[in-house]
Formats: sequence, C-alpha cells, structure tokens
Amino acid sequence: MSLLGEPLVLVGVTTVWLRPLWVVGVGLVGALAILYGLLYLLSVVAPKVSAIAKTTTKEAISQPLFYVILLIGIIALLIFPFLPYNTFGEDVKIVKSEGLTLIKILAVILAVWTASVSIADEIEGRTALTVLSKPVGRRQLILGKFVGIIVPVALVFILLGTFFLATVSYKISYDARESAKPEPTVEQCRDEMLQVTPGLALGFMEAAMLA
Repeated sequence: MSLLGEPLVLVGVTTVWLRPLWVVGVGLVGALAILYGLLYLLSVVAPKVSAIAKTTTKEAISQPLFYVILLIGIIALLIFPFLPYNTFGEDVKIVKSEGLTLIKILAVILAVWTASVSIADEIEGRTALTVLSKPVGRRQLILGKFVGIIVPVALVFILLGTFFLATVSYKISYDARESAKPEPTVEQCRDEMLQVTPGLALGFMEAAMLA
C-alpha cells in the first residue's frame, strides 16, 4: 500500500499547480483579443497612424533581439523557482519580485532598441522625409511610431507573463515538497497568481512611459 501510495501522492502534488492554469490561458486569450481589438479600432479611427504602427511593429518583431529577449526571459523564469533564496518561507515573494523586474527590464530594452533603430534608420534612409512629404503629419508619425513600439512590448509582457504566472503557481507546490509543508490547494496557487497580475499591468505601464 505504501509503495503505491507514495507515487500517487507525488503525482497529486505535481498536478495541483497545473489546475489553476486555465485562468492563465483565459487571460492570455483575453489579453491578445484586447490588443487586437485596440489595433483594429485604431485602424478605423486613424488609418494613417495604424499603417505606421503596423510597419514599426513588423520591424520590431522581425528583429533577432525580440526572440532573444523572449528566450532569455523564458529560461530565467524557469530557473527562478529552483534557486535557493534562504528567506525562511518567503521564497514565493522573491520569485514574484524577480520575475516582474526581469520582464520589465527586458521590455524596456526592447522598447529603447526598437525606437532608436527605427528612428535612426528612417533618418539615414530619408524614409521619414518621404513619409512626411505625403499627407501625414508629424504628430501622426510620432504617434504611429509610439504605438508600433508599444505593441511588441505588450507581446513581451503577455507571453513572458504567461510563463511567469505558471512558475509562481509551480513555486508554491515546489516549496511545499521541499520543506515538508502540507500540500497546497488549487485555490492557494490561483490566488498567488491573481495577486501578482496587477504587478504585470503596472510594469507594462511603466515600460510604456519609459518608451
């Protein structure tokens, strides 16, 4: 009985952190839908700004830096739960703080790099003069560039934020096993993820302001 019971208990603990991830999936789909809806609304209200924003977004996503940042973020977020922090039971808070800081820094790096490269290339190639010679105002150009830079930043927060919330849920189960604490409940894992979600929203706003 004991030989069969231990594997079953282990499997039960490892699946606890997976159960509330449907909330993360719904949030991922909802965030992408909201982003797409805002871009569609912009294309209806300001088609010229939307065209500039789409071009800038495509340039940013086609950069190798975009995928390098995603790769670095995913690897780091997967490593954080296994690091020994020696905080006497506060490891989850450290993981939350490090994850939020990492995502924000990576998003800011992407925003600064995209902005500098986009503007520099257009000045050197005289693309900006060509665009401004058409019925496109300077405000429309700047706003389009800004929106085009913010979209990749939002994608970084959405994609890395999904991995981040999953690692937070896993960290609770991992700490319980390592410290011989009672098995965490699905509600505890879900609540920890929901508590850190506003931090992702605030981090995105801060990255947008810095951009």
